[in-house]
Amino acid sequence: MVPFDVETVVLCDDIRQEGNGKYLLIGVYGGNVVLRGFPTDLQLSLWILARPRKLGKTQAKIRVVGPQDTILAEGGLEVDVKDTAGALIMALPGLPMQVQREGKMRIELASPTDDDWASIKTVDLVLAPTASPKR
Repeated sequence: MVPFDVETVVLCDDIRQEGNGKYLLIGVYGGNVVLRGFPTDLQLSLWILARPRKLGKTQAKIRVVGPQDTILAEGGLEVDVKDTAGALIMALPGLPMQVQREGKMRIELASPTDDDWASIKTVDLVLAPTASPKR
């Protein structure tokens, strides 16, 4: 079981944090991720708002799964939760991945001790329409 309840997942091009703690999300994807061709290299960022279930150091696994269940990126998360009443923000900037084809892309979380992956976000990877030549 994932150690926190995910409320929001934002997929964007880049994430920056100001000195006052506010986050700047740059190039936010509102729906599909539109690409010019395949294969293509991407560098996507994830901004996750969650509610922790327990205090202390908490770990989880995260992965990005592309079309045909191809793992595009994966890694681990570790947070030190001081208060379960507040929101937990996890900013993961610049995850490199290579996409081979159109289809569904899922962001998934799991406990570090099992492989029971929970999908927290799904988007479509689509090919940009080609412009027809002007006559």
